Formats: sequence, structure tokens, C-alpha cells
Amino acid sequence: MDAQNLTWDANTLDEALRQALSQFNAVSGQNATLSGLNGASVTTLATGDEALIVLGAAGFAALSRTAGSAVRLGLAGEAADRLLTWGRTQQARFDLCLAAVRLRQLQASAAAPYSVYEDGI
Repeated sequence: MDAQNLTWDANTLDEALRQALSQFNAVSGQNATLSGLNGASVTTLATGDEALIVLGAAGFAALSRTAGSAVRLGLAGEAADRLLTWGRTQQARFDLCLAAVRLRQLQASAAAPYSVYEDGI
């Protein structure tokens, strides 16, 4: 844990959470919030979806850290490559989970996700 923000600054982590939550909301059709993020006073994200947001935020934060800042942060060579690979892996896992959320929403919908075929006969 990095409570003093020695490894990850609060702005990077907040932005990573914003990105993950934004993608989740777009896919799920919800307007979920996290208390303290973007001025939200309450968390409306379902408890079961919290780990998904953390997964996505971890990937976004890792990719943000490697993008354009490897030299400034002293990341070079193998360390930068490992962080980039790890971030991409987290993003791929996040994308798979978002696909499952989308399917969950389609299955729960009362309306068919397609138009009804009307036979002109």
C-alpha cells in the first residue's frame, strides 16, 4: 500500500480511477460514482464491481507511468518493459471483464438487443 503517495502520486491514481470508472459506466449504462472522486459524496458502484474498477485503474496507472515518463522516473530497460507489459496485461483483463459486464446488462434487459424480424409474407 502506498498511503503516503511515495510511489504513485494521488493525481495519477485519481485519473486512473476516473478512466476505469468512465469505461465501466459507458459499458454498463450506469452512472456509478466513487465517494471522493469527481466531487461525489457517496459510492454508488456495486460492491461486486469494485475489484473490476481497481483492475482497470491499475492498468491505466501502469500505462500512464510508462508513457513518456520512463526517463524522468528513472525507469529504463527491463523495469520499464515489465511495467508496460504488466499494465497491458491488466488492461486486457479489464477489457475482458467489461465485455462480461456488457453481456450481463444485455441478459438483464427486458428489451431484446436486436430488432424483431417481421416476415412480409
